[in-house]
This record gives sequence, C-alpha cells and structure tokens, in this order.
Amino acid sequence: MMAGTQAVPFLVTGLMFHQVHFMEAKGWERTVIPSYLPLYAAAGAVFSMLAGMLIDRFSAVTLLPLSVVPLGVAVLVFAFATDEYFVPLGFIILAITVGSWGAVASAVLAELYGTANLGSIRAVYSALMVFASALAPGLMGILLDYGIELDTQFAASSLYCFALGIVLFAVKPQLLLVRSPA
Repeated sequence: MMAGTQAVPFLVTGLMFHQVHFMEAKGWERTVIPSYLPLYAAAGAVFSMLAGMLIDRFSAVTLLPLSVVPLGVAVLVFAFATDEYFVPLGFIILAITVGSWGAVASAVLAELYGTANLGSIRAVYSALMVFASALAPGLMGILLDYGIELDTQFAASSLYCFALGIVLFAVKPQLLLVRSPA
C-alpha cells in the first residue's frame, strides 16, 4: 500500500509542477491545463463521495487494487495525448484516483491496523506522501534535463501503476485475512 501512496502524490505533483513544460512540449496554449482544473476538482469531489459509499459496501481492502489503475490510465492518456481535447478526459480519469485515494487509503489503514494506533500510522503515511510530493518536481526535472520527456516519464509511470494494481490484487486475499476490527 505504501508503494501506492507514493505514486499518487508523486505523479499529480509532478504533472502540476511541470505543466508549463508539458503544455509547451505538446504545442498547447499555457491555459489548457489550468482551464480544466475546475472540472478536475469537481470530478474529484464526486469520486471521493462515491468511494466512501463503495468502501462501506465492499471494504477498502477490496477497492485498494482498483484505486491505482485509473492513475495509470490517466498518465497514459497524458503521455500519448496529441490534442488538448484529451486533457479533460485525462483529468476526469485522474480524479477517479485522486478523489478515491484519500478515502480508500485512510479506510485501509483502519481496516488493517484498527484504530488504536491510527494516529501514529497516519503520521507515517502522511510523511511519506509529503516526501513523494516534494521529490516529484526535482526528480522529474532532472530526468527532463537528461532528455527524458514527460511523455516518456508518464508512459513508464503508467506501467508502474498497472504493475502495482496487479501486486495489490495478488496480496488482497492476505490483506483480507489480517484485517483488524475497526
């Protein structure tokens, strides 16, 4: 799960931080990504509420493997988007992960470890998310300096997300066995 906590803030922060370079590399106007941020925010709110309902029905551990796959699809859309009209599609798919991730990840922590030490566990989780978010601009920038464009970085990141989804799906039965009562 911690591998997933790193992917979400890393990729989202990296995209947002390097959006000007990204839009220039695509040949788009500098207003393309900012103009779709309200759509992204609204979709994120909707998917957050939907995730809460799905967690109550199926459990967060069950939803965990599915939560990183949309992130992989979103960065794949951004990697291969040739036209700015792909941006709203990418943002809506990205909002599925970003909107649901907070609810799923928090509920997974409670399901797996109970609530007795949830504050300490959340502190480590939050620190790792902040670290990943802080790492993204610099690491992506270094890769850009070495000629590895964001399209290539996003395509490779999508493979990571898909592989992570498969790993989380494979370990899901073991996670379901070790769940602590909330």
